[in-house]
Amino acid sequence: MRRVIRDIGIPDHHVGLAYEIWAPLLDEGANAGHIPDDKKQGWLQKVARISVDEAYRHAFERWKRSFAEKNIRILKLRSRLLVGHGNPAPTEVGLTVHHTWGVPIIPGSALKGLCAHYLETVYGPEEPTAEPWKDEERGPLQGVLRQGSRIKAGPGEIYRRLFGAPDTAQDRQYREMGYPAGASRGEVVFHDALYVPGSSSGDRPYAVDVLTPHQRGYYGTDAGSDGDGKNTWPNDYEDPVPVNFLTVRPGACFLLALSGPEDLVELARFLLLAALKEWGVGGKTAAGYGVLEEVEEKECRAKSSKDRKEKQREEWRPEPGRRAWRRDEEEHVVIKALKRGGAEIQYEDDDSYVDWVPLDLLQAPRK
Repeated sequence: MRRVIRDIGIPDHHVGLAYEIWAPLLDEGANAGHIPDDKKQGWLQKVARISVDEAYRHAFERWKRSFAEKNIRILKLRSRLLVGHGNPAPTEVGLTVHHTWGVPIIPGSALKGLCAHYLETVYGPEEPTAEPWKDEERGPLQGVLRQGSRIKAGPGEIYRRLFGAPDTAQDRQYREMGYPAGASRGEVVFHDALYVPGSSSGDRPYAVDVLTPHQRGYYGTDAGSDGDGKNTWPNDYEDPVPVNFLTVRPGACFLLALSGPEDLVELARFLLLAALKEWGVGGKTAAGYGVLEEVEEKECRAKSSKDRKEKQREEWRPEPGRRAWRRDEEEHVVIKALKRGGAEIQYEDDDSYVDWVPLDLLQAPRK
């Protein structure tokens, strides 16, 4: 089946299908199920050049209109983004994309988890193992208390309202102290953050990245073993092993949407925007990945090469030493001096001749 699919060719507008289904995997041998190293980078470059389907814009606008204007924000990616890197993938590094459209997406579950962890870590009690009533100021912001893998006690009241809570062994004690207890659902809904169409150049939001693991023998299970089943110590002579994979390129924008009671939505948004800016979301945040900031929607229109040239022409001013385009004769000249409301110029193909022209005949160079 995979061979038949491969013969069809890489899909034009769905990175998810190309990344997971159309990968040129080996069918047999020791490396069966993996992409040959000599083909991996070229194949990823092809996948990264896939542009977003034009029809996605209509789906995005319908999604956007389904929320009240006050409940949405536009976020711009300040670094690369890697979400879902633990998902199974032919490159050994996964990527979460929209199932239908293949565009970048930040799952609502990831945003909710980040926001909850940020609230508990930054604003929660200094002694996170204490019961909420022992800290009247920060107790309501405390998260779920765990003892190893077991849930010991429920969260504080504000945390519970934002994110929900499970049943715990101490629910009876919580009720006796006048605190809410038992399983409950969070009142704020964290929707998936969808890619804003047109926010990446050419509507190609993906880019190839590379990891270069060192000391493979030390970290691996059998590679580099010294013969008695134990891994070798770190050393300076093992070759690095580059691993190519896809990420979302900086500059891509996402639509953030929250819904629920207005006061809780406002609080959750404040916490989440701070967490995205200070901590980032997804994988490799320690290396600076996943940082997003709120921006105006107009800042998310990717500038094409045509836009950049037009901007350069708008910003261009005639100054001595600059090249210019003489539009009446349609050729390039060099400005020598500004005199009498015009400019002294020399022609590029004949610098011995100096002419004077009105400034309105000069504009930014064509090339």
